[in-house]
Amino acid sequence: MPNSALVADIGGTNARFALVDMQMPDTLTCVDTLATNDYLTLTDAMDQYLIKHRVSNLTAITLAVAAPVRNGKAKFTNAPWLVDRTEIAAHYRCGKVRLINDFEAIA
Repeated sequence: MPNSALVADIGGTNARFALVDMQMPDTLTCVDTLATNDYLTLTDAMDQYLIKHRVSNLTAITLAVAAPVRNGKAKFTNAPWLVDRTEIAAHYRCGKVRLINDFEAIA
């Protein structure tokens, strides 16, 4: 899907992913849930999701995480993942990456 954004709700047990077509931003597609314990890192889970849905280029990435976010980084207390906004941006060659706390996303 060209012109896609990835949105995700990342918890200690599950990571929920969806794509947003920026031409129709009110519609989520390709909604999937992956178990965090099945992946060593968040990028491993994201890679698996993107390969499954044949996405090679992202316009934007927004990750809502169940952890405190400080200086663009989040460390989960109940999962081994460390999430770094700068590393995600570099890995996916995406200049628009947001990393927010999941409570902030709800608000």
